[in-house]
Amino acid sequence: MKKTIITTALISAIVMAGCTSNVPVANPTTEAETTSAPEVTETTATSGPVEEVAYGTYSSEGEASDSLIRVTLTVEDGKVTSAVFDDMLIPVANGGAAGIAELDDETKTALGDMVIEANDKAYPTSMKIGDYVFTAKADDKTGVAYTAEIDGKETELMTYIITKEGGDWYCSQDKAEFLDKDGNVVGEAKIQTKKDIHHGEDFWPSDLHFNGNIEALEKFVVENGLDYDLSQMVQNDDHVWVVADAVTGATLAGAPNYLRIAQEAAK
Repeated sequence: MKKTIITTALISAIVMAGCTSNVPVANPTTEAETTSAPEVTETTATSGPVEEVAYGTYSSEGEASDSLIRVTLTVEDGKVTSAVFDDMLIPVANGGAAGIAELDDETKTALGDMVIEANDKAYPTSMKIGDYVFTAKADDKTGVAYTAEIDGKETELMTYIITKEGGDWYCSQDKAEFLDKDGNVVGEAKIQTKKDIHHGEDFWPSDLHFNGNIEALEKFVVENGLDYDLSQMVQNDDHVWVVADAVTGATLAGAPNYLRIAQEAAK
């Protein structure tokens, strides 16, 4: 009888020790986003579809930014099954699409002294997007740059929105509001995509148009994956972009930017 009690107590002690053992908790870390061109890597296989998103703008020499590029990939079992490229219009643009902060004469007059001029255009000195109020300043590269305090730090709009956090935020906004000296809204502009405004439909030099170029690049990524070398991307005699032996079907001058950002999305 005494032996049985000792054995039972020993078992109880072992069980209690197992129940009270400490289980280590993972300490997650956040990796900083980057918009620099990455080394080509293979996509990691997954058990189900995963959505990957990255943001950027034109960065090739001689090209001017006129939009925020958002690349959304669906990856399943290591293969890209869907690619969607969007171009969100931005406040100040020096390319094909107009900047959304460019003022018409009526709004310019209503703003009075709260106007800054550059690029032979007028822009609001103060502009509200979402919860942030951005202030314009002269900029050597773009003519005008907008900054606001974000997370306690003075941040330039275009620097912020090419990050994952900033890009997600900007793409969730529907308008920019132009403020007078008292903070009253005297004008606004919609934040749309190039597809929304039918960009390139009237002036494009070929039947492919802008949207056709984007569709060709999306199809290229799905059919060829992301294991391509952008240093081998050139235009042939017909101005069609070719990557090594693979033809993209696109003639858009900024095509390399979309494929670069697609690689960043899958990192």
